[in-house]
Amino acid sequence: MVAPHLRGQLLVRKIAELPRMTRLEKKIIDQFSTEPIQIDQISRGVKIPIEELAEFLLALELKGIVRELSGKRFVLEDEFSC
Repeated sequence: MVAPHLRGQLLVRKIAELPRMTRLEKKIIDQFSTEPIQIDQISRGVKIPIEELAEFLLALELKGIVRELSGKRFVLEDEFSC
């Protein structure tokens, strides 16, 4: 188990090691925690419309970084969550 104060640092390191992520994709990833997050919450956090955000989330899903759950909720894949 990772100490709570180290979780963010480990997540940043894991995400930093990912190839070919845009700044906006990294900003989207920063919205995630250990709990599922709704698409509208992410949209408000990164200040882009849901329609545009959906494209970025699909790209992150195809890269194996996030996974969509029911109800337009998203989580980081296990290897990227702390």
